[in-house]
Amino acid sequence: MGWDAFGLPAENAAIANACRLRMDFDNIAHMKAQFKSLGYGLDWKRDSRHAGPNTTLESMALLTQLEKGIAYQKTGVVNWDPVDKTVLANEQVIDGKGWRTGAIIEKRENSHVLPEITAYAEDLLDELNSMPDWPERVRVMQANWIGRSEGVRLGFPHDLGEGGVLWVFTTPPTPSLGATFCAVRRSIRWLDLAAQDNLKLAAFIEECKRGPALEAELATQEKKGMPTGLQVRHPISGESVPVWSATMC
Repeated sequence: MGWDAFGLPAENAAIANACRLRMDFDNIAHMKAQFKSLGYGLDWKRDSRHAGPNTTLESMALLTQLEKGIAYQKTGVVNWDPVDKTVLANEQVIDGKGWRTGAIIEKRENSHVLPEITAYAEDLLDELNSMPDWPERVRVMQANWIGRSEGVRLGFPHDLGEGGVLWVFTTPPTPSLGATFCAVRRSIRWLDLAAQDNLKLAAFIEECKRGPALEAELATQEKKGMPTGLQVRHPISGESVPVWSATMC
């Protein structure tokens, strides 16, 4: 049995009551007694709790995996609840609002530490073929979840900062050779610079931040875009290509 002391309810309760560890341990003891009263066959010699001083050491041990290439750090768009002041899972966003507070959710860039799962994509896919007892639909679902794609990365040079290249991944590269525009996600930082002098663009970016969270909703969402006034250069022709901000990115 593992006791996870993190998560929205625990974090907010700790802030409100300023007694984090005591609340965690009291709740763990209470729930443990409930489990025992129900007669659950758990090995209580092997229960672990993600609370207390050891939690910090375990977290530090995880971060050291960055140096070994097992994990990496990147930024990504998250659902931010401005009232609870925390990140929500997609399932906790209902009609664009936080499940507890009802506040309108904002899309924000946040730093993550993630396991390098993609490094094992090929091995995982190969192993699926050696599991004939698995139902075919389950193997297809697993392959889709791994989501391995073959393609190329095209670099569109620019003078807008952040490395000077807008990288685009595409599976069939041929259509990209005739690209007439680039659509970028709302979180690219130089979009904010363009929006400082463009009120319509600023309003559009804010609209994008309040977009749906679930992939199913994103798939059926009406696709919208707006020119930013920024330009990148085509990697082959060298011609200028306009940059658009798009809701689907």
